[in-house]
Amino acid sequence: MLLFGKVRTQDGKGWQSCGVAVRGLQRCLLVVPRPEVWEDGDGTIARLEAAAKEDPARRVELIRHLQVRCQASPVYGQHVKHMDCKVG
Repeated sequence: MLLFGKVRTQDGKGWQSCGVAVRGLQRCLLVVPRPEVWEDGDGTIARLEAAAKEDPARRVELIRHLQVRCQASPVYGQHVKHMDCKVG
């Protein structure tokens, strides 16, 4: 992963460009849809969000459910199926 940006100079009067290469970092993209993207007619997402808010350890269930829904989506599914992200 490459990170780049600007940092203050040592004298604090200006900025200097910088970059950092981070090796060996596992990357995983998590996409949480806005409510209007997918219908939650059965209320599963709302229930899982409430459970995760009450008990953070249950966040894994929410993420797994969102990944399954995303994989089933005709819009996002083709991209998500190629991503192998472990949850938990």
